[in-house]
Amino acid sequence: MISKGIKQILPFTSSNPNQAISVFLDFKNLYSDKYGSSGEGAVLLKNISKQIEGDPNPYLPTVPLTNTESWGSFLYFISQISVGFLAFHYLKQRVEIRKFALLLGISAVILAIIGIVQKLNYIPSENMKEIFGIWDTPEPRYFYASFTYKNHWSAFVILIISCLLALKIRVSLKYNFFNNYNLKNFSYILGLGILIISIPHSGSRSGVVVLLFLLILVLLKQKILRFNAKTFTGLCLVVVVFIIGGFFLNKETTKEMFSNTISQIQNKQPPLRLLLWKDLTRQISKKTFWGYGYNSYGTINPLFQSKEIREQRAIGLANAHNPYIPLIGYGHSDILEWISEFGWFGLSIFVLPVILLVCRNLILSKSIFSQIISIGGLSFLLFCCFDFPTRSPTCLIVFSVIVGISSKYTELSFNKKI
Repeated sequence: MISKGIKQILPFTSSNPNQAISVFLDFKNLYSDKYGSSGEGAVLLKNISKQIEGDPNPYLPTVPLTNTESWGSFLYFISQISVGFLAFHYLKQRVEIRKFALLLGISAVILAIIGIVQKLNYIPSENMKEIFGIWDTPEPRYFYASFTYKNHWSAFVILIISCLLALKIRVSLKYNFFNNYNLKNFSYILGLGILIISIPHSGSRSGVVVLLFLLILVLLKQKILRFNAKTFTGLCLVVVVFIIGGFFLNKETTKEMFSNTISQIQNKQPPLRLLLWKDLTRQISKKTFWGYGYNSYGTINPLFQSKEIREQRAIGLANAHNPYIPLIGYGHSDILEWISEFGWFGLSIFVLPVILLVCRNLILSKSIFSQIISIGGLSFLLFCCFDFPTRSPTCLIVFSVIVGISSKYTELSFNKKI
């Protein structure tokens, strides 16, 4: 068994050293589950594991491996965040920011229409590339529009919904939400409807929850509550109709979504992500201050992986058509992964200021436009608590842009309220 495991590792040693470490640690766990932690084989694997771990200084930050790929990945991450700084710097006027937000909204609505049509006409095929006939998806059931994962689509759409809501509410402050009859007003409502429908249509339960959070926060804003009871009730009914419509547009996805939820409740089986979070908290407790380094989760996860996770993975592997190595790539919580990778030190330096900036723009801005898109940013951060939307470059770039333009709009609005 050991020689077979070594053969699995060898192809990754030069092409992807981080994954080679992950495959080895995963193999070590499987060997221990099957043969126990004693015996010559187990001792040999333990010795190899100690050589890999080395003896790092506990008072200094670490990374799993220092190589060209690691630096390239980190620079790619920084470049995505820097787009927000560019938006802050180059958008000089509030009208430019509103036009930019409108362009984001138009592009997202077009993409949502494509996703809805795509999903309604999708027929599974091994020979077909799911995304526009250009790209394959890791799991065809979960793709939507140009996104490989439905929750990433939902996180992206929630940011865009906040932009369109901000534009719509800004022009409706002096009018009834629905009675400002013109093409622009109708276009905003239609675009919002299409985007809202696309979230339940994609099959994203998390997306529906965060969408409701976003809409509730928007409704709780003082200026919105000044609408009369009739308008308020009408708005709530329209949102409910859009959400229900999204569920009914794709009955198969909706049926699968509800059956999985009911099955987990009936079998008293915790969702996989809860087990992943449990492992992550144990992982964090071992190196809380400095963390394990950027992009380290997938590499070191097997060191802290519980047996319950491996048992669930074994079920999936047994039902697979083709054999594969069932590694865990993400912990389904960006917040916990950030703490694991950056530690409390890195979280305080890099992540906490962004959270505070979003809250500042929401609470202290004099502009309703800036406040609403900040609610979108806050909703995205909530999504990060129980999923991994920042692992999608599009989601991370759009979030950084939302933070950048809300900060700029707040700065430009000190003497103007709208």
